[in-house]
Amino acid sequence: MPKHQKSAIPSLRARDSQISNAAYRMIRLITLYWKEDPTEDGTKKGKNFSEEARKLRQFCEKHLGFEIESFDIPLENSQSELLGYINRTVSVVNRAKKEKECPALLIFHYGGHGDPNDQDPDDQRRGKAVWAQKERGGPTLLWGEIQETLSASEADILLVIDCCYAAHAARSSLAPRLPSRPKIQLLAACSEKTLGPGPKSFTRAFMNDLLVELQQHPQATIDKIHLRLCNRKDRLYSIPILVSLISDPNGENIRLHSLKPLHARSSRIF
Repeated sequence: MPKHQKSAIPSLRARDSQISNAAYRMIRLITLYWKEDPTEDGTKKGKNFSEEARKLRQFCEKHLGFEIESFDIPLENSQSELLGYINRTVSVVNRAKKEKECPALLIFHYGGHGDPNDQDPDDQRRGKAVWAQKERGGPTLLWGEIQETLSASEADILLVIDCCYAAHAARSSLAPRLPSRPKIQLLAACSEKTLGPGPKSFTRAFMNDLLVELQQHPQATIDKIHLRLCNRKDRLYSIPILVSLISDPNGENIRLHSLKPLHARSSRIF
């Protein structure tokens, strides 16, 4: 290579030094999906959602070094059980953030069915995000109400919602309760309809685009990932939507990055 040309590939030391300048020292991914109905054939869509969530956890643990968890939404008392889990998780991460004195990010991913909730007789609930175990029938929960409790978080939060009417989550009011004003952003698969799990799913595209972005840059802002998802190359059924539910005072977006050194990462998702 001529002396006047610089290598386009950063050295290991240069790339790994980015870890010390990373946006977060703790990132926890939690996948949410409905528990399988034991009365249904295991080959149905519920199993596919849990399998895609497993692949997302595998990807984030293997490539990025995130802490990972999953929660099977129960078929009974779905609303209260998920609310309790979310509140406990936020409390645990708040405590860990305080003990470690480090910036933290919580990522909640939901894969399942959604409903527009446009027939609700309650004016306060109508139009807010509803999650459903099935396209028709089966248990449901009002995610819009649960989501409003996230303002108690001291960590930044990224919601990645992969279901029909995912953008309805933007209709829930979130008021910052803390002086630190953590960022809460929503990356929604669509405003109305989207495809289920599979090669052309929103979740699969999210993984691919995040990996590509991090192969080119030490950190990937969520708006850059959103732009990639909107590109025709991804061939998504619907255009994804990015909404800041609680904005950063300086207008910054959530930044995703690996917690692993470069030499410990893989270039393949699966």
